[in-house]
Amino acid sequence: MPPLNTGPIADALVREFLTRHGLTSTLAAFDQERPRGTDGISSRTELGKLLGLERALRKNKERGDAALKTCLEVAADFLNQKAVAARAAKPEEAAPTPSSQGPGPAEVARPVAAVEKEILATGPSLVAPSHT
Repeated sequence: MPPLNTGPIADALVREFLTRHGLTSTLAAFDQERPRGTDGISSRTELGKLLGLERALRKNKERGDAALKTCLEVAADFLNQKAVAARAAKPEEAAPTPSSQGPGPAEVARPVAAVEKEILATGPSLVAPSHT
């Protein structure tokens, strides 16, 4: 299957959104700057098929008066629902354990004590001379 040319799809989404929300002057400016080409999409059904939103569009239509007006809104709603479901399915982040927070006081004190012991065992050559 060849890759889709996303330009005409995006243009169709914007045109449908502007039309259904009554933004006629904005649509006129858009049409002037981005004239419809021969590969333009004018069918909501075709747009839904290209985007894989046929099922989401059918479900939206079943909402009756609460239905979203445009394919762009249906796509945004569909992606939002998928994101919410993915976050809900993700296991809760485990609370950090003491070892993942770094060493605790006892873990720090032990190496310091070991180093002090080693210094004292090697003799006064490692200790700076005192000026008394």
